Formats: sequence, C-alpha cells, structure tokens
Amino acid sequence: MEKFNQATMNSEPLDDKQELIDSAASRPSSETNYLPESNIRYLLNGETGSYNEKHLREKVNERAEKLSVRIQRLIYDIAALEYGGYLNDVNQNWDYLPDLSKRAQWSIRNLHGRDADTDVSETELQLGFSIGLALSAITGTVFESDRGEDFLAGLVLAYETDEHYKAKNDNLEDQSSRASGNKIDEEIAKVLSEYRIEPSPYLNRLIELDNHARASLEDDRELLAPEEAAKEFVKNSFDNSFERHCKLRSKLDQEWKSIGDASVPGIGAQEALEAFWNLTYHEQTSNKVKSIAIAKQMGKKDTYKKTVSNVFNKLSEDGKTPSSRLETTYRHGEIVQWSSNEWAFTDYGRLLAYHVFEKNLNHEWIQRIAIGAELPLEEHGDPSEVEKEMVRRGIEILFD
Repeated sequence: MEKFNQATMNSEPLDDKQELIDSAASRPSSETNYLPESNIRYLLNGETGSYNEKHLREKVNERAEKLSVRIQRLIYDIAALEYGGYLNDVNQNWDYLPDLSKRAQWSIRNLHGRDADTDVSETELQLGFSIGLALSAITGTVFESDRGEDFLAGLVLAYETDEHYKAKNDNLEDQSSRASGNKIDEEIAKVLSEYRIEPSPYLNRLIELDNHARASLEDDRELLAPEEAAKEFVKNSFDNSFERHCKLRSKLDQEWKSIGDASVPGIGAQEALEAFWNLTYHEQTSNKVKSIAIAKQMGKKDTYKKTVSNVFNKLSEDGKTPSSRLETTYRHGEIVQWSSNEWAFTDYGRLLAYHVFEKNLNHEWIQRIAIGAELPLEEHGDPSEVEKEMVRRGIEILFD
C-alpha cells in the first residue's frame, strides 16, 4: 500500500487544469479560517475576555484543523497563477510576499523559541527563515522527524528544478491518456471482476495513475497495457483489509435489499428509516427521536406512532414492548434501538443509512477508505474522519 501511495504522489494528474477548477468551485464564497484577536490573546496570554474558555478552545481547534485547507488552497492558487502567466516576473513576485519588520521577525523567533547561529539580517533570508520556522513547527525539524527531513529535501529539489525536468514531465503528459472522470476501461474492469472486485471510476483512475507513476520513476520502463497494469495494481495494493471493506459493503447492500421485510400495513420500512434519518442527520433535531415525530415526518397522523414502533421493533434486538410473536428481520446487525422512550440508530444502522441515503448505495466511497490513496485534487474530496470512523465501527461490529 505504501509503495503505491508514494508512486501516486509522484505521478501527473490525468487532467490538471480541470482538477484545479473543480477544487476552486468547491470553495465557499467566504470563510474565516485565520485566528482572530480573541484566539491570539487566549493562546499567548491565556486571556478569555468575555468568551467562555471552552468555546475559545473549540474555536482554536477548528482553526488548527483548517491549516491544511489554507496551505492546500495557497498551493493551488499559486499553480494557477503561474500557469496563467501572472508570476513570470520574479522581481515583481517579491512584492506579493509579506514585508515583515525586524521587530516582527524577532517576535516570531522568540515565540517559536528558536534562532539561527548564522546571521539572518538580510531581508530575503529573514523571510525565508520565518517561513521555515512556521513550516518546521508543523512538520518537525530534520532532527525531530524523518518526514520533516523528506519535506526539506522536497523544498530543495523544487528550487533546483530546471527546464530538463519540466521537459521530462511534458513528455510524460503527452504519453498519458486523459480519460474522463467516469470512464472505466473494459480491460481493467475485466481484471477487477476476475478478482471479485467491483470496478469503479475511482479504481480505474488509481490504476492509470499508478501505471504512469511507475513508468516515470523507472527510466527504462514503458507504460503497461491496461490489463497488465490492473493485475500489477491488484497484486501490490489489495490486502485482507480491502477484502473486509468489500464484504462490509456487500452486507450493507444485502441488508437494504431485505429491509422491506420489516414493513407493516400502512408504513414501509424504507420510508420510515429515511424519515428517521432526515430528522437526525439533516434536520439534526436529536440523535434520538420519538415514534410520533417519525410518523409526522412521513406525513402520517399521530396515531401512526404505534405503527412506526412495529416497524422498528423488527429492526431492533429488544425494541419497544414488542409482541412475543414478533420476529426481527435484520440480517447482519441491529439497526435501531429503543432508549429512554425514543428511537436511536445503532452504529451499524447509522452506517447503513449513510450508505443508502447519502451515498445512494454507491460502493466507491468505501473503496476510497479501503485503499487509503488520495487522488490529486479529487473533485469528490477525501473521505472525512467521520466516514472513516463509521466504516471502522461497521467492520468491528460485523467481523471482530
């Protein structure tokens, strides 16, 4: 897995322009990810002012988590500006860089608690040192982290890049077949199916990227035919963990196909679960909901609250005072629970509902989590930590 990820990071995007456009299109019109004065005062002096300290900590954590977004967008914007010819004049570019005063430079060094043995009084060197302090605070110095050392090597490599390397990348781009985002190569699909892996545009693109990356990393290697590239990718990238993710997705699909068995006259199980999901996820009324609220969400009269409970009793291990003749119908795991006079999704049930109502039973989102490889500037975005945790809990419930 790690070998593939490293190769992917060194590969060319299949459509670099469109990916930058897609990334920009997904940005909100305005947002404040920076630290405001209240946050700065709290961090540096412990001042809370009129704010609750817990509230301030939460806001600071939010800003810290957004650092990657801010850096990523800066990198994308610079790439687009360079391509558009707006950064051709290096002397003018220096006007875009911050002009930090000597006092600000010293403050930054003191706050980091680090200085340089050599003289950094020169303006350009001061700025580079301050930016280096900021980045090394995130990555770790070469003495603290091997990844920090690799990061520094990447910076040095970028500054040493010349026309020779640019030409090499252009040639690789000419060799690359730029497939559309939803295309699945027939030969790749055939190989994946032979391994009982469901083909998807995501896997198709990973295989293409891996093929181009390996060709670029090995001087004497040519691009493999799609069939051979798919076989090599499967051999190097799929393991027991991926198989468990596939089985999880299969069980979720089986569960949903049989969910209608819980239906009763007047209320269908699918519609009841969708109403329950909309209340807890989209309207965020609460993680727990009363039967009468679910009935109203479905457009039913209040008297249907008992009918809702009859449906959910079939999807729950204990349920709400179920009849002794009532049998559960869930296949792989309890979907809802009755707790404190309200219904709540189990972890498995929440995963099922998310897979059905948010992902429309599309298996690709689970594949993304299983592979763990991030496509460059992927328009769908990387799986969130919440999604990863839902899938992890699902695997734990069904297989551990």
